[in-house]
Amino acid sequence: MRKGYLISVDGGGTRTEFCVLNLESKETRCFVFGSTNYKVTGMQKAVFNIVDSFHSICSEMNIGVEEIIGLVLGLSGCDAPEDYKTYRSIIETMNIPQQKVYICNDSELAFYSIANPPGICVVSGTGSIAVGFTKNGETIRCGGWGSPLSDEGSGYWIGAQVLKSLIRYCDKHGEFQPVYEKLRVFFQAESFEEMPFQIANLNNAEVASSAVIVMTEAEAGDLFCKGITLRAAAHVAEIATAVYRKLNFAKEESVTVVTTGGIFGNNAFSDAFQNNIKAGVSKNNLKFSTLNESPAESGIRLAKDKFLQ
Repeated sequence: MRKGYLISVDGGGTRTEFCVLNLESKETRCFVFGSTNYKVTGMQKAVFNIVDSFHSICSEMNIGVEEIIGLVLGLSGCDAPEDYKTYRSIIETMNIPQQKVYICNDSELAFYSIANPPGICVVSGTGSIAVGFTKNGETIRCGGWGSPLSDEGSGYWIGAQVLKSLIRYCDKHGEFQPVYEKLRVFFQAESFEEMPFQIANLNNAEVASSAVIVMTEAEAGDLFCKGITLRAAAHVAEIATAVYRKLNFAKEESVTVVTTGGIFGNNAFSDAFQNNIKAGVSKNNLKFSTLNESPAESGIRLAKDKFLQ
Protein backbone atom coordinates (compact mmCIF):
# COMPACT_ATOMS: atom_id res chain seq x y z
CA MET A 1 0.00 0.00 0.00
CA ARG A 2 1.38 3.39 -1.03
CA LYS A 3 2.25 5.68 1.85
CA GLY A 4 2.61 9.43 1.84
CA TYR A 5 0.52 12.48 1.05
CA LEU A 6 -0.76 14.34 -1.98
CA ILE A 7 -1.67 18.01 -1.55
CA SER A 8 -3.87 20.09 -3.85
CA VAL A 9 -4.12 23.86 -3.42
CA ASP A 10 -6.70 26.16 -5.00
CA GLY A 11 -5.58 29.74 -4.48
CA GLY A 12 -8.01 32.55 -5.26
CA GLY A 13 -8.31 36.27 -4.78
CA THR A 14 -10.29 35.98 -1.54
CA ARG A 15 -9.54 32.51 -0.13
CA THR A 16 -7.24 29.53 -0.54
CA GLU A 17 -8.13 25.90 0.09
CA PHE A 18 -5.63 23.14 0.82
CA CYS A 19 -6.75 19.51 0.44
CA VAL A 20 -4.54 16.73 1.76
CA LEU A 21 -4.94 13.07 0.76
CA ASN A 22 -3.42 10.40 2.98
CA LEU A 23 -2.57 7.68 0.46
CA GLU A 24 -2.51 4.96 3.11
CA SER A 25 -5.85 5.69 4.77
CA LYS A 26 -7.48 7.24 1.64
CA GLU A 27 -8.79 10.04 3.87
CA THR A 28 -8.90 13.65 2.66
CA ARG A 29 -8.84 16.74 4.84
CA CYS A 30 -9.39 20.29 3.65
CA PHE A 31 -8.31 23.60 5.17
CA VAL A 32 -9.24 27.18 4.22
CA PHE A 33 -6.94 30.18 4.54
CA GLY A 34 -6.65 33.69 3.07
CA SER A 35 -5.80 34.80 -0.46
CA THR A 36 -2.58 33.64 -2.14
CA ASN A 37 -2.90 36.00 -5.12
CA TYR A 38 -0.09 38.47 -4.51
CA LYS A 39 -1.56 40.85 -7.08
CA VAL A 40 -4.63 41.21 -4.90
CA THR A 41 -3.38 40.83 -1.36
CA GLY A 42 0.26 41.92 -1.64
CA MET A 43 3.38 39.78 -1.57
CA GLN A 44 3.85 39.58 2.19
CA LYS A 45 0.35 38.31 2.92
CA ALA A 46 0.40 35.93 -0.07
CA VAL A 47 3.65 34.37 1.14
CA PHE A 48 2.20 34.01 4.64
CA ASN A 49 -0.98 32.38 3.31
CA ILE A 50 1.06 29.85 1.33
CA VAL A 51 4.05 29.06 3.51
CA ASP A 52 2.67 29.47 7.01
CA SER A 53 -0.58 27.76 6.10
CA PHE A 54 1.37 24.82 4.65
CA HIS A 55 3.49 24.47 7.80
CA SER A 56 0.47 24.73 10.09
CA ILE A 57 -1.25 21.92 8.17
CA CYS A 58 1.85 19.73 8.33
CA SER A 59 2.12 20.39 12.06
CA GLU A 60 -1.55 19.60 12.72
CA MET A 61 -1.46 16.40 10.65
CA ASN A 62 2.04 15.41 11.77
CA ILE A 63 3.34 15.31 8.19
CA GLY A 64 7.05 15.44 7.42
CA VAL A 65 8.09 17.20 4.22
CA GLU A 66 9.76 13.97 3.08
CA GLU A 67 6.35 12.22 3.23
CA ILE A 68 4.84 14.52 0.57
CA ILE A 69 4.60 12.66 -2.74
CA GLY A 70 3.36 15.65 -4.71
CA LEU A 71 2.04 19.17 -4.35
CA VAL A 72 -0.23 20.74 -6.99
CA LEU A 73 -0.96 24.45 -6.75
CA GLY A 74 -3.64 26.06 -8.92
CA LEU A 75 -3.25 29.77 -8.29
CA SER A 76 -5.20 32.76 -9.56
CA GLY A 77 -2.76 35.46 -10.59
CA CYS A 78 -0.37 32.84 -11.94
CA ASP A 79 -0.42 34.03 -15.53
CA ALA A 80 2.85 35.21 -17.05
CA PRO A 81 6.24 33.41 -16.82
CA GLU A 82 7.26 35.93 -14.17
CA ASP A 83 4.32 34.85 -12.01
CA TYR A 84 5.38 31.19 -12.18
CA LYS A 85 8.91 32.21 -11.24
CA THR A 86 7.60 34.23 -8.29
CA TYR A 87 5.45 31.41 -6.95
CA ARG A 88 8.18 28.84 -7.47
CA SER A 89 10.59 30.96 -5.43
CA ILE A 90 8.01 31.03 -2.64
CA ILE A 91 7.56 27.25 -2.75
CA GLU A 92 11.33 26.71 -2.64
CA THR A 93 11.35 28.13 0.91
CA MET A 94 9.12 25.19 1.95
CA ASN A 95 11.98 22.72 1.24
CA ILE A 96 9.92 20.54 -1.09
CA PRO A 97 11.97 19.11 -4.00
CA GLN A 98 11.14 20.81 -7.30
CA GLN A 99 10.18 17.51 -8.95
CA LYS A 100 7.38 17.10 -6.39
CA VAL A 101 5.74 20.45 -7.21
CA TYR A 102 3.39 21.38 -10.06
CA ILE A 103 2.23 25.00 -10.36
CA CYS A 104 -0.55 26.13 -12.69
CA ASN A 105 -3.32 28.66 -13.05
CA ASP A 106 -6.42 27.80 -11.02
CA SER A 107 -8.40 27.31 -14.24
CA GLU A 108 -6.13 24.43 -15.25
CA LEU A 109 -6.57 22.84 -11.83
CA ALA A 110 -10.35 23.07 -12.18
CA PHE A 111 -10.45 21.70 -15.73
CA TYR A 112 -8.26 18.65 -15.26
CA SER A 113 -10.04 17.86 -12.01
CA ILE A 114 -13.11 16.64 -13.90
CA ALA A 115 -12.40 16.67 -17.65
CA ASN A 116 -9.93 15.89 -20.42
CA PRO A 117 -9.09 17.92 -23.55
CA PRO A 118 -10.36 19.26 -25.80
CA GLY A 119 -12.21 21.72 -23.66
CA ILE A 120 -12.55 25.09 -22.04
CA CYS A 121 -12.51 26.01 -18.36
CA VAL A 122 -14.55 29.10 -17.56
CA VAL A 123 -14.13 30.63 -14.12
CA SER A 124 -16.34 33.41 -12.83
CA GLY A 125 -15.82 34.39 -9.24
CA THR A 126 -14.21 37.61 -8.06
CA GLY A 127 -12.62 37.66 -11.54
CA SER A 128 -13.40 35.87 -14.78
CA ILE A 129 -11.26 33.89 -17.21
CA ALA A 130 -11.67 31.33 -20.01
CA VAL A 131 -8.84 28.92 -20.82
CA GLY A 132 -8.87 26.37 -23.63
CA PHE A 133 -7.00 23.05 -23.65
CA THR A 134 -6.24 21.01 -26.80
CA LYS A 135 -5.39 17.33 -27.11
CA ASN A 136 -1.78 18.17 -28.00
CA GLY A 137 -1.26 20.27 -24.88
CA GLU A 138 -1.79 23.74 -26.35
CA THR A 139 -3.54 26.27 -24.13
CA ILE A 140 -4.93 29.70 -24.79
CA ARG A 141 -6.79 32.15 -22.60
CA CYS A 142 -9.05 35.17 -22.68
CA GLY A 143 -9.82 37.46 -19.77
CA GLY A 144 -8.56 37.20 -16.24
CA TRP A 145 -6.19 40.14 -16.57
CA GLY A 146 -7.46 41.83 -13.44
CA SER A 147 -9.94 44.52 -12.56
CA PRO A 148 -10.99 47.10 -13.55
CA LEU A 149 -9.55 46.73 -17.07
CA SER A 150 -10.52 43.08 -17.57
CA ASP A 151 -12.62 40.41 -15.84
CA GLU A 152 -15.92 41.43 -17.45
CA GLY A 153 -18.87 39.50 -16.12
CA SER A 154 -17.13 38.60 -12.87
CA GLY A 155 -18.30 39.18 -9.32
CA TYR A 156 -16.21 42.36 -9.30
CA TRP A 157 -17.82 43.53 -12.55
CA ILE A 158 -21.33 42.83 -11.25
CA GLY A 159 -20.60 44.59 -7.98
CA ALA A 160 -19.09 47.56 -9.79
CA GLN A 161 -22.16 47.96 -12.02
CA VAL A 162 -24.62 48.09 -9.15
CA LEU A 163 -22.40 50.28 -6.96
CA LYS A 164 -21.79 52.78 -9.75
CA SER A 165 -25.55 53.00 -10.24
CA LEU A 166 -26.05 53.36 -6.50
CA ILE A 167 -23.56 56.24 -6.35
CA ARG A 168 -25.49 58.03 -9.09
CA TYR A 169 -28.63 57.67 -7.00
CA CYS A 170 -26.84 58.94 -3.89
CA ASP A 171 -25.65 61.94 -5.90
CA LYS A 172 -29.26 62.67 -6.91
CA HIS A 173 -29.00 61.92 -10.62
CA GLY A 174 -30.21 58.37 -10.79
CA GLU A 175 -33.42 56.47 -10.10
CA PHE A 176 -33.96 54.47 -6.94
CA GLN A 177 -33.80 50.67 -7.19
CA PRO A 178 -34.98 48.35 -4.37
CA VAL A 179 -31.59 46.60 -4.27
CA TYR A 180 -30.01 49.86 -3.03
CA GLU A 181 -31.67 49.44 0.35
CA LYS A 182 -30.32 45.87 0.57
CA LEU A 183 -26.83 47.23 -0.14
CA ARG A 184 -27.19 50.01 2.42
CA VAL A 185 -27.97 47.45 5.10
CA PHE A 186 -25.24 45.09 3.86
CA PHE A 187 -22.57 47.77 4.12
CA GLN A 188 -24.03 49.02 7.43
CA ALA A 189 -24.45 52.59 6.21
CA GLU A 190 -26.76 54.81 8.23
CA SER A 191 -27.92 56.73 5.17
CA PHE A 192 -27.57 56.91 1.41
CA GLU A 193 -25.78 60.22 1.83
CA GLU A 194 -22.83 58.52 3.50
CA MET A 195 -22.69 55.52 1.18
CA PRO A 196 -20.43 57.08 -1.52
CA PHE A 197 -17.74 57.65 1.11
CA GLN A 198 -17.85 53.96 2.08
CA ILE A 199 -18.02 52.69 -1.50
CA ALA A 200 -15.00 54.78 -2.51
CA ASN A 201 -12.87 52.89 0.02
CA LEU A 202 -13.90 49.33 -0.91
CA ASN A 203 -11.28 46.88 -2.17
CA ASN A 204 -11.92 44.47 -5.06
CA ALA A 205 -13.16 41.65 -2.85
CA GLU A 206 -15.59 43.97 -1.07
CA VAL A 207 -16.91 45.28 -4.38
CA ALA A 208 -17.35 41.68 -5.56
CA SER A 209 -19.30 40.82 -2.40
CA SER A 210 -22.12 43.01 -3.73
CA ALA A 211 -22.66 40.51 -6.53
CA VAL A 212 -24.24 38.03 -4.11
CA ILE A 213 -26.99 40.52 -3.33
CA VAL A 214 -27.52 41.42 -7.00
CA MET A 215 -27.87 37.79 -8.06
CA THR A 216 -30.10 36.88 -5.12
CA GLU A 217 -32.43 39.74 -6.02
CA ALA A 218 -32.29 38.72 -9.69
CA GLU A 219 -33.52 35.23 -8.81
CA ALA A 220 -36.29 36.82 -6.72
CA GLY A 221 -37.52 38.65 -9.83
CA ASP A 222 -35.86 42.08 -9.59
CA LEU A 223 -35.62 43.21 -13.24
CA PHE A 224 -32.81 45.71 -12.64
CA CYS A 225 -30.62 43.03 -11.01
CA LYS A 226 -31.62 40.47 -13.63
CA GLY A 227 -30.45 42.85 -16.34
CA ILE A 228 -27.00 43.13 -14.74
CA THR A 229 -26.83 39.34 -14.31
CA LEU A 230 -27.70 38.64 -17.94
CA ARG A 231 -25.15 41.19 -19.21
CA ALA A 232 -22.53 39.54 -17.02
CA ALA A 233 -23.33 36.12 -18.48
CA ALA A 234 -23.04 37.52 -22.00
CA HIS A 235 -19.58 38.95 -21.22
CA VAL A 236 -18.31 35.63 -19.84
CA ALA A 237 -19.78 33.71 -22.77
CA GLU A 238 -18.00 36.11 -25.12
CA ILE A 239 -14.53 35.29 -23.78
CA ALA A 240 -15.33 31.54 -23.81
CA THR A 241 -16.50 31.80 -27.42
CA ALA A 242 -13.28 33.62 -28.32
CA VAL A 243 -11.24 30.71 -26.92
CA TYR A 244 -13.38 28.21 -28.85
CA ARG A 245 -12.74 30.05 -32.11
CA LYS A 246 -9.01 30.61 -31.53
CA LEU A 247 -8.46 26.89 -30.97
CA ASN A 248 -10.71 25.93 -33.90
CA PHE A 249 -12.82 23.67 -31.70
CA ALA A 250 -15.50 23.53 -34.40
CA LYS A 251 -13.52 20.64 -35.89
CA GLU A 252 -13.84 18.59 -32.69
CA GLU A 253 -16.68 16.12 -32.18
CA SER A 254 -17.08 17.06 -28.51
CA VAL A 255 -15.75 19.95 -26.44
CA THR A 256 -16.18 19.95 -22.66
CA VAL A 257 -16.93 23.33 -21.09
CA VAL A 258 -16.12 23.20 -17.38
CA THR A 259 -17.69 26.01 -15.37
CA THR A 260 -16.68 26.94 -11.86
CA GLY A 261 -16.74 29.88 -9.47
CA GLY A 262 -19.37 31.37 -7.21
CA ILE A 263 -21.15 33.33 -9.95
CA PHE A 264 -22.04 30.10 -11.77
CA GLY A 265 -24.05 29.11 -8.71
CA ASN A 266 -26.78 31.43 -9.97
CA ASN A 267 -29.17 29.54 -12.28
CA ALA A 268 -30.12 32.58 -14.37
CA PHE A 269 -26.45 33.40 -14.98
CA SER A 270 -25.52 29.80 -15.79
CA ASP A 271 -28.45 29.31 -18.18
CA ALA A 272 -27.78 32.60 -19.95
CA PHE A 273 -24.08 31.76 -20.27
CA GLN A 274 -24.83 28.42 -21.91
CA ASN A 275 -27.37 29.94 -24.30
CA ASN A 276 -24.95 32.72 -25.30
CA ILE A 277 -21.99 30.46 -25.98
CA LYS A 278 -24.17 28.01 -27.95
CA ALA A 279 -25.32 30.92 -30.10
CA GLY A 280 -21.74 32.08 -30.56
CA VAL A 281 -20.15 28.88 -31.89
CA SER A 282 -20.61 27.32 -35.29
CA LYS A 283 -21.28 23.73 -34.26
CA ASN A 284 -23.40 21.95 -31.67
CA ASN A 285 -20.51 20.08 -30.03
CA LEU A 286 -20.47 21.55 -26.52
CA LYS A 287 -20.82 19.41 -23.41
CA PHE A 288 -21.24 21.37 -20.17
CA SER A 289 -19.88 20.17 -16.85
CA THR A 290 -20.05 22.11 -13.59
CA LEU A 291 -17.42 21.66 -10.92
CA ASN A 292 -19.69 21.26 -7.90
CA GLU A 293 -17.08 20.39 -5.30
CA SER A 294 -14.16 22.60 -4.42
CA PRO A 295 -11.39 22.79 -7.06
CA ALA A 296 -8.85 21.90 -4.39
CA GLU A 297 -10.66 18.70 -3.47
CA SER A 298 -11.15 17.79 -7.11
CA GLY A 299 -7.54 18.74 -7.79
CA ILE A 300 -6.37 15.61 -6.03
CA ARG A 301 -7.15 13.89 -9.35
CA LEU A 302 -4.60 16.09 -11.11
CA ALA A 303 -2.10 15.40 -8.33
CA LYS A 304 -2.56 11.64 -8.86
CA ASP A 305 -2.04 12.05 -12.60
CA LYS A 306 1.14 14.07 -12.07
CA PHE A 307 2.78 12.10 -9.28
CA LEU A 308 1.42 8.53 -9.15
CA GLN A 309 2.05 7.43 -12.74
